[in-house]
Amino acid sequence: MPAVAALDALSTISSRAAAGDREAFRHFVERTNGTVFRVVMRMLGDSAEAQDVVQETYVRAWHGLSTLRDHNAALGWLCRIARNVATDGLRSRMSRPTQSMETLSVSDAALDVFTSQLPGPEHAASSKETRGFVMAAVASLPEKHRMVVLLRDVDGLTYEEIGAALDIPVGTVESRLHRARAALMELITRRMKRTGRSEP
Repeated sequence: MPAVAALDALSTISSRAAAGDREAFRHFVERTNGTVFRVVMRMLGDSAEAQDVVQETYVRAWHGLSTLRDHNAALGWLCRIARNVATDGLRSRMSRPTQSMETLSVSDAALDVFTSQLPGPEHAASSKETRGFVMAAVASLPEKHRMVVLLRDVDGLTYEEIGAALDIPVGTVESRLHRARAALMELITRRMKRTGRSEP
């Protein structure tokens, strides 16, 4: 189903759930929990904590759906709740953790995207060293760029889904993604030059 049509269908399900239809709410959860989890996971970097946040998000959503005026914005509204719950969790830690190498879970497909512009066969995504370069570079990006590139290139969300999840226009998603990928190429290339993996 095309992304826009999927969001339209979600609007209908959300409206029914807001009227107290529990079966519709179950479908609402099924259609959105993957996106919500990915957004929260990218904030917290811990699967168990992310699951707790997702659970709390849907508890709040069930009680709050009746107050939602624009059901076309249901996914963004839901992810906003999730981000607020996750932020509360981060505050309780007193400091924000650095995105760890393990939680990035950069797949070979994502590495292909990140390294496709690098010269030479030695920069293939299968290289363990290249994987390390990529993961370190992603972790060093500003949060707004890191979130977009992870949600798109690692988690596979569409531009529309990312825009809804982060409450930003699709054009902003495209712009941030372009800047994030460009920054990654520069960071990875610099690192490889410093370590002698690429010609100066």
